[in-house]
Amino acid sequence: MSAEQEVQRFHALWDAVAEGFPESSVASAEQERTRVFDEAPNSIAALKIRRDAARWRADAGDAAGAAAAFTELVPDYVRAFGADHRSTLKLWHDAARWRAAAGDVAGAAAAFTEMVPDYVRVFGADHRRTRDVRNHAANCRGRAGDAAGAAAAFTELVADYVRVFGADHRSTLSIRNRAAHWHGEARKRAAP
Repeated sequence: MSAEQEVQRFHALWDAVAEGFPESSVASAEQERTRVFDEAPNSIAALKIRRDAARWRADAGDAAGAAAAFTELVPDYVRAFGADHRSTLKLWHDAARWRAAAGDVAGAAAAFTEMVPDYVRVFGADHRRTRDVRNHAANCRGRAGDAAGAAAAFTELVADYVRVFGADHRSTLSIRNRAAHWHGEARKRAAP
């Protein structure tokens, strides 16, 4: 059975459980999960199941649990796919995102900032994903108390958005608004 087929079978069993099927379905789903993890705990199928479980935690509103689950998966994704694989980068992004949602915005800011060179190397400086990571890093930095740092980071982003989209594009205007917000916050915090 391919990794994708194993993941689909696992999801089908859990979907059956969620729809209120008899206790035997619960046992079947648990046996399938145990089989996948016992046979190859770091197989692609097991990693995808763990990723999906982290997403389900997030969907259920457990930001701290999701952040921990995504963070725990990152080294396993690096081993399985490599540090520059899109799936690894997405997982790292999700870990930082849920870390911020759980209240650790300083840790999320540091994680997003650490990701920027990898995103630039893999996607390029002007790619949407790279801009998103830089945006999240700047926003978390401000939310963590560094308004001046957030203002400076958003000011750099404005220049990039103007170059990529033009001065009047709605994305550029949105980033300008964020830069203005953090410049205002920085002035407030610096005032006597």
